[in-house]
Amino acid sequence: MQLRIPDLGESKGVAVIDVLVKPGDRVEVDTPLVTLESDKATMDVPSTAGGTIGEVFLKSGDKVELGTLRMLTAAIVVREKDVLHELTDDEVREVAAREVKRRTESIEAFRQGGRLDLVEKETAERTILQAYAPEQLSDPEVDALVDEALVATGATSPAEMGKVMGFVMGKAKGKVDGSVVQAKVRERLGG
Repeated sequence: MQLRIPDLGESKGVAVIDVLVKPGDRVEVDTPLVTLESDKATMDVPSTAGGTIGEVFLKSGDKVELGTLRMLTAAIVVREKDVLHELTDDEVREVAAREVKRRTESIEAFRQGGRLDLVEKETAERTILQAYAPEQLSDPEVDALVDEALVATGATSPAEMGKVMGFVMGKAKGKVDGSVVQAKVRERLGG
């Protein structure tokens, strides 16, 4: 049996967030095949037939989104192998945040190299990945975390920057770019 996930057509904001089967799996009627998510609900799509999964095809009109989600899934699998357990939702969001950061760095490098075609591609991928990454903290929220870290660690010199960075990054849990925090801490500590 070949599993085909239908094109979602005009359903904007509906994404396949998890494929629950793989080739070789045996499924019965009503076995959940994929999980879809929109801003309103998360839903499992059941099988309409029983059999053994031969191949899994995701049909989508947006090849960039499909490719990006496949890359994210691969990054999640690699991370699971590194930590030897299934990732929690927060850990998956951290992986997505790392992928967003990679795209941001690539965009800058491609822009400097005059590769506007690749800037466009990486920007589209980053936009897709941002939906799965934690929402980033605002500047005032980052400032408040830095202030809290300075009080908690008692740091007063640039030599203690690592303590402050560790405190802020531990509390922010992927919700802020380390370079932003580093600049703010350096500014406050006079480095």
